[in-house]
Amino acid sequence: MGEIKKGDKVKCIDDCFLESDTIKFLNLSLPQKGERYIVRETIRTEGQEALLLEEVRNGINGRYEPAFLKYRFEPYSE
Repeated sequence: MGEIKKGDKVKCIDDCFLESDTIKFLNLSLPQKGERYIVRETIRTEGQEALLLEEVRNGINGRYEPAFLKYRFEPYSE
C-alpha cells in the first residue's frame, strides 16, 4: 500500500474488530466498512502503522487515543 499521511482520504475495507471485553467496556466508536474518512494523524503502535481519523474520535484512554491499523484502509479519491 502507498504512503498514507495526514489529510489523506481513505476508505475502510476491514471492519472486523474482535468483540473483546475491552471494546465493549470502552464503548469505542469504530470505522465502518465502505465508509470514507480523512486521516487526522498517523502513528506507530505495536510496531505497525495506525491512523487516527477526523470522523472517529474516542478520546484518550489511559495514555493515548485508540488508533486503527493502516491495513484496514485504502486510499480514496473522489
